[in-house]
Amino acid sequence: MWMVGRPMFLDFNRTLRIIVSIYYYLKIIKLLMTGRNQEITSHVQNYRRSPLR
Repeated sequence: MWMVGRPMFLDFNRTLRIIVSIYYYLKIIKLLMTGRNQEITSHVQNYRRSPLR
């Protein structure tokens, strides 16, 4: 009887972990692109100006 609500809790827990993981991954990508002072880093500027694109 106690197993009836368990799959719903596990699905909620899994969904919550996925949302938190996506948030942190996007935060890391944003930090790599802009740096701490919210300006575009030199690596991204050089990539945008690259003639290879």
